[in-house]
Amino acid sequence: MKEQRIQQWTKKFNEEIALVELEFKSFFKRKPLKAYYHIKIHDDIGYISIEILNRQELPTEIIDAITVALLRSKPRFKLIE
Repeated sequence: MKEQRIQQWTKKFNEEIALVELEFKSFFKRKPLKAYYHIKIHDDIGYISIEILNRQELPTEIIDAITVALLRSKPRFKLIE
């Protein structure tokens, strides 16, 4: 279940991050968006997190957009009672 969750989350995050890159396309002409973050995969708990790299080079709006992309992409599972 954890492996499936991570795969689903990573796939959805990549889709969301592509939208961020498109939205801020003019900013990423010199350096791609992937140069500004690193995905950390926590297999043991079925969770991913991101580390923002070169934070001082990024506008706050882009940092916020990356964070929102991670949150939007998080899989939602129904609790079984």
